[in-house]
Amino acid sequence: MRFLAIFLLIFTACGSPDTGGFSKNDQARFRSFYIELANYQQRFSKPTSVPADSIKAICNRHGFDQKGYDEAMSWYQANPEQWRKFYTDVLNTLDRQSAEKAKIRH
Repeated sequence: MRFLAIFLLIFTACGSPDTGGFSKNDQARFRSFYIELANYQQRFSKPTSVPADSIKAICNRHGFDQKGYDEAMSWYQANPEQWRKFYTDVLNTLDRQSAEKAKIRH
């Protein structure tokens, strides 16, 4: 549910330069974008407290804007098995990163 709140913020934070189709490279960029945004969002008590400028910087760093995000989500809606794989991979990556951070703290 927290991820949904994050991406509602993207609609207002990201600009609108043109982006192309949704290639394998775009899928990899979207994965990195999604993970970075999720990690950043975890620093805040509420998803709505994430500064829009910070979200825009993350969008720009990964080359995504509202149109690119819309294209990615449309593609995943049309390819639910790919969405399942993507989301499982993202959750596994976030869990692995959390475990690594926990090890460093101890």
